[in-house]
Amino acid sequence: MAAINKEDLQVFADLGTDFDEHSASDGTKSFHFTMASHAAIVSLLPSEKEIRLSLDGKEEIFSNPKALFGSKHFGDLHLWASNQAAVLGAFDQANPIPVLGDLTNDSGETRSASIEEFEAFLSRRANKSLDVVVIDGPAGIGKTTDIRQVSLYRARHFATQRKRLFLHVESTGRVLQNLDDLIAGSLQKIRAKPTFDQLRVLVRHGLVTIAIDGFDELTDPNGYQLAWGQLRDLLEEAQGEGQIVLSGRETFVSMSRMKEALPILTRPEIEVSEYRLREVEPHAAVEWLKTKGLTKNQLEDKRLSELLTHGSYGLRPFFLSTLLQADLLNNLTENSAADLLTLLVAALIEREQNKFGDDIAKKVSRDQLGVYVRSLCEEIARDMADNQSEALPTQSLEWIAEICLPEGLDSNIARALAHRAGTLPFLTPDTERKSVRFAHRQYLVFFLGVNAVKAIAKSDFPKYLRRNILGSEFLETFPKVLLSLPNDLISAFRDNAISELPTLPKLDRSSGNTAALLLACSCEYPTDKVLSLRSISIDEVFLRGQVPVIELSDVTISTLHAEQADLTAVRFEGGNHIMALCIDGLTRLPESMPIPTWLEDGISTLKEKPAIEARLLGADEETGPPEVRGHSFPYDHELLDRIRRYRPFWLRIDPQNIEPAGRHIIEHPEWNAAREWFEERDLLRVEKRYPASGRSADFVHFRL
Repeated sequence: MAAINKEDLQVFADLGTDFDEHSASDGTKSFHFTMASHAAIVSLLPSEKEIRLSLDGKEEIFSNPKALFGSKHFGDLHLWASNQAAVLGAFDQANPIPVLGDLTNDSGETRSASIEEFEAFLSRRANKSLDVVVIDGPAGIGKTTDIRQVSLYRARHFATQRKRLFLHVESTGRVLQNLDDLIAGSLQKIRAKPTFDQLRVLVRHGLVTIAIDGFDELTDPNGYQLAWGQLRDLLEEAQGEGQIVLSGRETFVSMSRMKEALPILTRPEIEVSEYRLREVEPHAAVEWLKTKGLTKNQLEDKRLSELLTHGSYGLRPFFLSTLLQADLLNNLTENSAADLLTLLVAALIEREQNKFGDDIAKKVSRDQLGVYVRSLCEEIARDMADNQSEALPTQSLEWIAEICLPEGLDSNIARALAHRAGTLPFLTPDTERKSVRFAHRQYLVFFLGVNAVKAIAKSDFPKYLRRNILGSEFLETFPKVLLSLPNDLISAFRDNAISELPTLPKLDRSSGNTAALLLACSCEYPTDKVLSLRSISIDEVFLRGQVPVIELSDVTISTLHAEQADLTAVRFEGGNHIMALCIDGLTRLPESMPIPTWLEDGISTLKEKPAIEARLLGADEETGPPEVRGHSFPYDHELLDRIRRYRPFWLRIDPQNIEPAGRHIIEHPEWNAAREWFEERDLLRVEKRYPASGRSADFVHFRL
């Protein structure tokens, strides 16, 4: 058990008051200070069997430091638990989606664990001075939900179990300036008594666990150096009996990368473990949907069954929950290539168009209502991003709603529409009073992406593009946004971005952010001309699929994500620098590729130049004919790579109505033969679809 020191008590002393330390001849040490306007004396007996607290002459005895700091005079953890249970009660789920994860301890042993088993794992007491636990997984997998579940469970059972309470620290979409600000805000939300500096004492003595959710979003211009530095300071101060939980996407927050970035974690007195969340098992998803009322016929629908196969976005808890909110099945026939998120957004908007009531429907067309809902969500996302917040005051919501209303409306109809703004299916009341937030961050980043496209198409560069760092979650979602928008809007965005980029100021982030979006767009909608970028610094870049010819000169990229991307056509002409490069087995790199400072390959993290060079040189080595589910693929290996990159989507067999990534497949000279090969082995599904408008077409989905 951690011993009490002078610094532990000083942070509880009133500001501007004296703090004195006295030692008696029998070895008793006492500290005299003023706390909450009361004269306080904390006496530590040499036997360490008890601690005496005197407040204005009234004495209490505590058996150990935890009992002292958890009492109403210091941390007041009973009040904390009561308030937190009330705040998080709104997130309680009667029948939660069964999510499992792979739990890896400090010794490298891995086992499957439910959220209940994970909570029990957190309750263990390793004989170490600090316990760091990493929760990772893709967007929508349930990281935030799991932290809330553990926080709520600990708060509700604190009186009987006395387990560490959780402080859920969310990034709230902000660029990191000071981690203490985020901690202080989280304490304020649950009206906890301790301040941010007092909290560190509670953590060090094993009373509270700090859970930083969305650590990968706490970016800064220097490759996360500020975030790493402040986290390192927090870890140093938490040693004793501390426990810190870090949550983020699996490509950033992982056990190996954390140890590489923070050498402190390699110390023998610190234990590091990892909980990597998995997609819901298909059978578990089906059983859960049954409990929510889906019928046998609905579950046997081919379109839904395809969503519930391994590797599908539909198996993430966020999407499973949203499936119940809209008639998604009827929308799957409309767009084959769009990601499930795009289909969910479209389905919810279509559903909302029918819920405004007869009086409004008589005056406003369904198309106008759809435009209103989309515009409203886009402007809300823009306002939140501009202010680096994930909450919007209801007064601001009303103002934004008035701006987005269709022109020429009767005043009564206009007021009715504006009043409905807060009830949109994408929004939910925030834990703070008189504010709303998006029901899930995926909605926020989706509508923000649409706003960015429309703004740049009009040569408008919002404050968030000029000042913010576009987080990884936003950049990963951006290609899905592009696939949901009409070609003429994409063309206007791309052309304006190219023409405006050389004129954008270098003193803010507008040029780097615009370049990142332009590079992502070029993968989905390449131009006939060579895209040339020069003398630009970019925080993060996501490239995917068949990357077209791009020339880069004197370009600095903090993190280049090239998983499942073919970059062989990219020309690195000179003066380029890449701090971190992320690749996988489908990545193809050009000969001119600069050697990064840091290499992530999904298995290990490399920081030594010889090791990085050896790994990159070995990435293109032939390993024999590739296999597909035990069958040797006899055709062009590059065609198979393209198909594997397209795995999440339905492929529309129509050269006139298909995005470039799909066209690269169906226009390959060996495509027809390869298609027959897949069909003979039952490795693809073909459906004839009849959309509401346009001609019918064959759609293919690969079973790889």
